[in-house]
Amino acid sequence: MADRLKGHPSPYLEQHADNPVDWWPWSQEAFEEARRRDVPVFLSIGYATCHWCHVMAHESFEDDEAAKLLNEAFVCIKVDREERPDIDDTYMAAMQASGGRGGWPLTVVLDHEKRPWFTATYIPKHGRGRHMGLMDLVPRLTEAWQTKREEIERSAQHLISHLDSPRTDPERPPADLVAQAAKALAARFDPEHGGFGQAPKFPSPHQITLLLRHGTEPSIQMARATLDAMAAGGIHDHVGGGFHRYSTDRTWLLPHFEKMLYDQATLLDAYTQAWQRTQDPQYQTVAEGIVTYVLRDLRHAKGGFFSGEDADSEGEEGTFYVWHHDELTPHLNPTRFGARPGGNFHDEATGQPDPRNILHVPAGTELASLRPDLDRLLAIRSKRIRPLRDEKILADWNGIWITSLARAAMAFERNDWLDAAADGGRFLLDEMDAGGQLRHRWREGVVDDDAFLDDHAGVGLAFVTLFEATGDGTWLQPAEHLAERLTERFQDGAFLLAPKDGAFRLARRAEAYDGAMPSGNSLAVAFLARLGRITDASHLDAAWTCVDALGTQVRVAPQAYCALAQALADLDGREVVISDPQLWSTAWQAFAPDALRIKTGATGVPWIEAHETPAAYVCRQQSCQAPVYDAESLRAALA
Repeated sequence: MADRLKGHPSPYLEQHADNPVDWWPWSQEAFEEARRRDVPVFLSIGYATCHWCHVMAHESFEDDEAAKLLNEAFVCIKVDREERPDIDDTYMAAMQASGGRGGWPLTVVLDHEKRPWFTATYIPKHGRGRHMGLMDLVPRLTEAWQTKREEIERSAQHLISHLDSPRTDPERPPADLVAQAAKALAARFDPEHGGFGQAPKFPSPHQITLLLRHGTEPSIQMARATLDAMAAGGIHDHVGGGFHRYSTDRTWLLPHFEKMLYDQATLLDAYTQAWQRTQDPQYQTVAEGIVTYVLRDLRHAKGGFFSGEDADSEGEEGTFYVWHHDELTPHLNPTRFGARPGGNFHDEATGQPDPRNILHVPAGTELASLRPDLDRLLAIRSKRIRPLRDEKILADWNGIWITSLARAAMAFERNDWLDAAADGGRFLLDEMDAGGQLRHRWREGVVDDDAFLDDHAGVGLAFVTLFEATGDGTWLQPAEHLAERLTERFQDGAFLLAPKDGAFRLARRAEAYDGAMPSGNSLAVAFLARLGRITDASHLDAAWTCVDALGTQVRVAPQAYCALAQALADLDGREVVISDPQLWSTAWQAFAPDALRIKTGATGVPWIEAHETPAAYVCRQQSCQAPVYDAESLRAALA
C-alpha cells in the first residue's frame, strides 16, 4: 500500500496518511487505476476540523476490517473541501440534487468519468436503525457496479445534467431587495432566543448586517436580539474570545466547537457594524474578543492567518472548552456563568446529561466586567491539551478576515489592528501571488497551482479596504490585477466558482447563495463595486452583468442572498472624501456600510483633488453635497 498522503500540504489529508485505507489524493492517476482495476471510486470529502469526519475515520478508516473491504471494492480518494472547493461544490450539489441534505463528511461513489452515482454523508461501520452501515453497503454497491453498469452510467449522466447553474435572461433584481430580504427574515425570526428558525442555528452574520442596513426599528431589534443572544450564549467562547461554528440547540448554548477563521471574520464585521449603528459598548467588547483570539491563536509569524481549530481534543468534542463545577469554584462564582454542580447541558449525540458546563451568561450582562474572572480561567485552560489547529492559510478566508479587521481597526481607532491587517495583506502579496497568479492555499511555504473565484474576490476586497484605511495607493495595483483576472477567467454572466480554463470542470457552477459565508458572486460584486468607484467604471459594468444574470433566482428567495443584496446596494454607494484629519475617525465610526472613505491625500486616485480647506464631502455618482466642517454635520450627512 503506497503512502501517498504523508507530508501532503493539506492537514486533513495528512491526518489520514496512516490509515489502512489505501488513499489516493485527487488525481487523474487515481481514476486511471480505477479503470485498470475496473472498480468504482470511493470519494471521501471533509476537512481537518470536522467532528463527524473524525468519527467516521475512527470507526471505519482506521479499522482494518472496514479498510480491507474498501480497498478491495474501490480506488479510494481523499479530498479536503477547503483546499478544493470546486470538487466539493460539484459533489455537494449532486447530493442535494439527489434529495440529500448535504454536510460533511461527504461520501460519493464515482464512475471512471468522475460522475457520481451514490451520495451520502456520515456512514457508520455497522448499521444503526434505518441507517445502513458501511459493511453492508459496500457489497451492495459492488454488486450494482458489476451487474447494473449501464443503468449506473445513465443515472450518473442524468444527475450531472442537473448540476449546471441555471441560465436565465438578464433581469435586474428588485430595487427594494434589502427590504424584501428583511421581510422574509422577519417571518423566520425567533423572538424568544434570537436568530432565525429552530435548531441548529448558524450565526449567518450577513443576515444580521442586512437588517442593520435595512434600518427600521423592527429590523434593528431583530439584529440586536440575535447578536445579544449569541454574545451571551455558549456559542461565544467567553474565556478565549471568538465564536464556535454554530449552535446545535435553539438557545445558543450547545455549540459545535470548531472555530473557523471565516466565522470570526463575518462576525467581527457584524459586531462592528452593530456598534457603528448603536454605539453599544457591548458590541465593541465582543469585537475586541474576536480580534484578540485570532491575533493570539490563528496568526502565522509571517502575517497570514490559519484556517481554524478543531472541535476535538483528547479524543472528544469540546473537552478543551468545558468545565466541571469544582474546577470553577476556587476562582469565581460558577453561577455567574450558568454552571451547575451536575452540568448544564446534554450530550448532542446521546441526549444524556453531561456533568460538565458550557460557560454562558444572562442576556444583558456587562461583558467587560467579566474579564478579570475569565482571564484566570484562560490561564488555567492554556495548560490543557489544545485542539488541532489547521495551519493551512487560505486566500479567500484571509481576504475576508483582513477586510473585517481593517474596518474594525478604523472604527475602534486601533492602529495595532490595522498594522496586523496590512501585514496580512503583504503576506498575500509576497507568499500567495507568486508570478502574478494568485494561489488558493499556502502551508509551510508550499502553495497550490491556482485560485478560485472566492480567492480573487476576497483578496481584492481586502486590498481595496486597505487602500481606504491607509490612503496608500500601492494596494490598488494588485486589486486591479485581480479584477482583470476575475472578469477574464471566471465571468460567464455570473461568476463561476472555478476558472473557465481550470483542470476540473464536471459542471458549470455559478453559486450565488449566501451560506455560512458570502458566496463568491457576492464577494465579487462587493469588490468590483468598490474598486470601480475608485479607479475604472468598467468594473461596475462587470458587477452589473453578474447581478443581472442572477436577478431571476434572487427574486424567488431574497433572504437567501443577503450578502448579494448588500453588495448590490454598494453599486450605488457613496464616496466620503475627507480633507480634515479631525473628521477621519468620525467618518469611520458612523454607520455607513455603503460608503467609500477616501483621504484627499490618498495616492493612486486621479479624480481626488487636494482641498486646502479642512472639510468632508459626501458624494454619489459624481455629484457631491455641500461640504461639511464638523463631526455632527458629517454624522447627519451619512445617516
